[in-house]
Amino acid sequence: MSDVEARLSRCFQRVFPKMSNDARAATQQTLPDWDSLATITLVGVIEEEFNIRIDFEQMVELDAFAAIAEYLEHAAAASH
Repeated sequence: MSDVEARLSRCFQRVFPKMSNDARAATQQTLPDWDSLATITLVGVIEEEFNIRIDFEQMVELDAFAAIAEYLEHAAAASH
């Protein structure tokens, strides 16, 4: 697990404390608690953890752990 994935996993655990240990399998379809409010909360936690801003339009596309991890990897590469 990469550093980004480990940090992102901790974000998921904060927002979804009932989630199984493997956050990497999380999607909006597999987590019943992942609704619109949870999305906004999750984005806020991620923005704080990674010190980035996620555009509102991006939130719609970030509907799975893998999609968010990929987005963060690209954001990190673009900032270097």
